[in-house]
Amino acid sequence: MRGPKIGYPLLFLLPTIIIVFGVLGAPAIYSFSQSFYKISFLGAETTGFVGIENYIKAINDPRIYDILYNTIFFTILSVVLTFSLSLLLAFLLNEEFRGRTIARALILLPWAISGVGNGTMWKTLFNYHGVINEGVIALGFPRMPWLADPPLIRFVLILAQSYLLVPFCTFVILAGLQEIPKNLIESTKIDGASALQRLRHLTFPMLKPALMSALLVSTIVCIKVFDIMYVITAGGGITGGAIGPTRVIYYYGYEQIFVFFRVGYGLSIIWILCAIVFVFSVVYYTATYSKEIVQ
Repeated sequence: MRGPKIGYPLLFLLPTIIIVFGVLGAPAIYSFSQSFYKISFLGAETTGFVGIENYIKAINDPRIYDILYNTIFFTILSVVLTFSLSLLLAFLLNEEFRGRTIARALILLPWAISGVGNGTMWKTLFNYHGVINEGVIALGFPRMPWLADPPLIRFVLILAQSYLLVPFCTFVILAGLQEIPKNLIESTKIDGASALQRLRHLTFPMLKPALMSALLVSTIVCIKVFDIMYVITAGGGITGGAIGPTRVIYYYGYEQIFVFFRVGYGLSIIWILCAIVFVFSVVYYTATYSKEIVQ
């Protein structure tokens, strides 16, 4: 018997492969190669090949570790808040109640807002003369410098990022909940299992793939956050824009390229970020699917 022919499927996929490579692959390869050069952004003048000097410089940069701490701090708190709200909303939307379809549609609205639009909305709300401070005054308290005080602005940024991610994570988790057979749930009820026991021994184990997928995507989005930082904190306190405690690694790379015109150095920082995301993804897939592959 002749084996399956793969020539024709590949032939039909070739235009898509070429487009994907042209849009994603070629620019990525070019930017990676440029990270090994010292480049002046003005006129794109290449001043010479420096090898891994840019990467060594980035690793030895004392600021990079504070910026990495800011990125990790922002990512952890954003993911924790996002997951807490998403789990609650997913369990609520999985129940039968009147208007559930409308509620599900409304939950999706924040996901339709662009990062820039989302940042602008939260910046307007937490402006010194914005709606939030008007409410603070109505409660008898003085105005709060939400966008000037580092701890407060961190809170605003985490809130804005979670607002954008909650709809996606909610529907991923909701899809996982709806994959759990109802007869299994009914069987555990008949066997006398409490709600907490059902949650621990049935729901969460079967929900693990959905939870881990939402965790991976939300973590990557938070690690490479830029638009919210740029819109809310740009022009706020130091050269280059962002307030110190809220400066993250992606913003720092942008700053090096477009503010200080250190193109090669900025690209090396961006590729270090890509390496961090890649390592996290490998660890995630190894931890999530290694046991399933063995079985």
